[in-house]
Amino acid sequence: MTAKRRARSTAPPVDESKIRVVARIRPLAQYEIENGSKQIVNALPTLGDGSKGPISGPSTEPEVLEVKPPDSDKRWFELDAVFDGKSTQQDVYVQSGAQNAVQNDIFKGFNCTILAYGQTGAG
Repeated sequence: MTAKRRARSTAPPVDESKIRVVARIRPLAQYEIENGSKQIVNALPTLGDGSKGPISGPSTEPEVLEVKPPDSDKRWFELDAVFDGKSTQQDVYVQSGAQNAVQNDIFKGFNCTILAYGQTGAG
């Protein structure tokens, strides 16, 4: 009986999960480029480059955010979706799952929270 409980306690599939964690990486500003700053955060694989075809909904496979500081080891973070500087608002809205939350939850009378955090004007 304990083995059966353990098998059931695994995380739900992404499309059934109620919480999704996504990151959107802003491109360097012109002054940062002029100062010689380097991009240290990358999306692996890169989204928003148009190669994935039409946007259909949230991705079901985890994606990787790579952070490589100049004087430190690389770090990788697995998230539900990672968007690069080429991503549009539409890409983020649909593939983050926000569109599904609005269509499937809010309009059916359920509470829904979409928390967006970031620097003002950063996208």
